[in-house]
Amino acid sequence: MTDRDRLARLAALTAAVSDARLAALAAAEGRRAAVAAAIAALDAAASRPADGLDPVAAAAVALRHRVWAEARRSQLNAELARASVAAIEARATAARAFGRAQAFATLAAAAGRDRRRGQGQPS
Repeated sequence: MTDRDRLARLAALTAAVSDARLAALAAAEGRRAAVAAAIAALDAAASRPADGLDPVAAAAVALRHRVWAEARRSQLNAELARASVAAIEARATAARAFGRAQAFATLAAAAGRDRRRGQGQPS
């Protein structure tokens, strides 16, 4: 196996790794967005009044909902923080993998051009 063939295989391998890392980044960003949407939905639900109830019952329902919503928001905020960290780490990993793939693709292309020039073929 020639160096040019090795570079071509490495370029293909690093491209596959880059694709996998980009897919992991998309999944991490999707998870972060889903948690952020859950927090937004929780906030939207808190602003809706309880219709059809007498004022005392409506106040009791609103109080219970507020207590539950605060606990749930706290859980979601912690989950959002974890998802954000995971997305940041996935972005850094994807960037490194993409850079490696681009570097090997450039090296493989240059090796192909050098070989064609050495054989007297136009580039």
